[in-house]
Amino acid sequence: MSEKLRCYGCGSILQVEDVTAPGYIQKDVLESDRESILCQRCFKMKNYGLLSEVTMKNEDFLELLDKISKENCLIVYVIDIFNFHASLIKNFDKNIRNNPVIVVLNKIDILPRYTNLKKQINYIGDMLWERNIFPISLIPISSKTGENIDKLMETIYENRNDKNVYIVGMANVGKSTLINQLLKVYSNETTHFVTTSQFPGTTLKTIEIPLDETTFIYDTPGVINERSIWQHLEYSVLKKILPKRQIRPRTYQLNSGQTILIGGLAALDYKEGPRSSFTFVLSNEVELNRVKSENKEASFNSMYENNQLKPKSKRFKEFKEFELKELEIPAANRVEIIIYGLGNIKINYSDGSQKVNLYLPKGVKAIIRQG
Repeated sequence: MSEKLRCYGCGSILQVEDVTAPGYIQKDVLESDRESILCQRCFKMKNYGLLSEVTMKNEDFLELLDKISKENCLIVYVIDIFNFHASLIKNFDKNIRNNPVIVVLNKIDILPRYTNLKKQINYIGDMLWERNIFPISLIPISSKTGENIDKLMETIYENRNDKNVYIVGMANVGKSTLINQLLKVYSNETTHFVTTSQFPGTTLKTIEIPLDETTFIYDTPGVINERSIWQHLEYSVLKKILPKRQIRPRTYQLNSGQTILIGGLAALDYKEGPRSSFTFVLSNEVELNRVKSENKEASFNSMYENNQLKPKSKRFKEFKEFELKELEIPAANRVEIIIYGLGNIKINYSDGSQKVNLYLPKGVKAIIRQG
């Protein structure tokens, strides 16, 4: 668009390319009305009381956190309990200062049935402590089903002490769905006063939800983790790798020389070791295909062309476009390979001889966790 038009609700420049970015509007809507026009997010908020995900540039997000840290407030830090590592905000402890923090562990509804929730919460708590984040409460919730939302609201009211509340978190952790659940706490009259306003001292927009006459809950835009696979995928593919229902793990008995194609997005190549059990804990919409490692490149390229890889991305049309990561699996009764933003692969037993090659989009991080 040569002419820059702005949403009269939030002031963002209107654009038709990126549904996750500020100012998105459908092209036909933009062409039909150029007066008093709302972006898609503001339209949904005004007419349906619903908020949708919006992301911002990393530098803008850090600017926002810096402004929040200088205010006496309560911070609600939302984390995706399944994609915990991809949900962490880098150097977040420096942006907290002395403000109290409630950590919300969202999406418990998608965890596999066998998950030990208490153990998972303890692990995340330890990881936060290592990063100098000492929450006053860790609350597991489902913003989709509403589970534990009442407990979260009670905790917010008990600890805010007439201060503003800021909800922060990475993109895709379910912040907007959480806000939509919180809106249900209010009557229609109160919800009517939910507004979009410029955050003091910045050019950024936040959503204001009134708690009383002088204080608000602020919903802030999220930011993409550059080490996550989320950063590399178009929106239509991203929707498929973010689990919507309870995950059903899939187990394969692999011999060395076998490869699992993970949709059209990644691959695990079992390079060396005895026959072993690999359990893939991913979105149910990510299909897995077993092929011979010696044929993996040709198999990927052929299956891509024939639409046999689901989901597949237009950004990775050939196997050679992936980056190789060589992993030596330590000896342990339970080892987990965590791929940021995609999920994890569990090896039920390792004698220390296993070697695995991962093929991932360039820049995506993968780590090994024991126990």
